[in-house]
Amino acid sequence: MDMNELTKYLVESILKEEAGVENIVVVYPGRFQPMHKGHYQLFKHLQKKFGKNVFIGTSDKTDNLKSPFNFKEKVMIMNKLHGVPTNKIKKVKNPYAPSEILKSFDPETTAFVTVVSEKDATRLSGKYFEKYDDDKPLEGYRDKGYVYVAPLMAG
Repeated sequence: MDMNELTKYLVESILKEEAGVENIVVVYPGRFQPMHKGHYQLFKHLQKKFGKNVFIGTSDKTDNLKSPFNFKEKVMIMNKLHGVPTNKIKKVKNPYAPSEILKSFDPETTAFVTVVSEKDATRLSGKYFEKYDDDKPLEGYRDKGYVYVAPLMAG
């Protein structure tokens, strides 16, 4: 490798490193039994703030008391009542580690943001999750996840 090739290699390496996170994937998790106006307003807020990669993560768990709707029924309600595109609603086992969604994105160049309410803001802590901050550079989801505390929406 001559000096020109070495210089070119080093410059490209530095630029690649600087590029860092190119995508942000936001997962708005919940039971959505059913999705109401406040949930929908928050979804729209998230899309406006973060862009196109905002997903609703929900399970297929049902019970007769608190969770009567299965995944298919929740998708229908979200789509027909609120106009949420079906490709933005994903069935996930663990909404705080939504591999079903994240596997489509590069773990180095994609940041993962999960959404919580104010009362759940301290629920996700430890080495992986930290509070989302507009002014802070983000890391890829392999190393770090971010918690966005949702503003209260009238519903």
